[in-house]
Amino acid sequence: MPQSSGENFKLGHYLKLASSDAATAMEAVGKVMMDEKKGWHFFVGRYDFIKQLSTQTVIDWIDNHCVEAARRIARQLPSPHLSADETPIARR
Repeated sequence: MPQSSGENFKLGHYLKLASSDAATAMEAVGKVMMDEKKGWHFFVGRYDFIKQLSTQTVIDWIDNHCVEAARRIARQLPSPHLSADETPIARR
């Protein structure tokens, strides 16, 4: 998905915020993600900076915003997979 310079600034802002205050960054991104008019971007685009947030930050956000939050963020999280010895690996 092409990004305008304004979108690049916002993503850069979230990256910086995520490194200093992950919970606030998750809430800010989550607000956009849950927005009826803007949230669709998270269903079609990839926002890899979300993977830089701690697992607990993401889990706390999902817990506070219920099942719809889990649906909206699912595409942005690492997929479950098998390790070399076929042990299931899932981000928790």
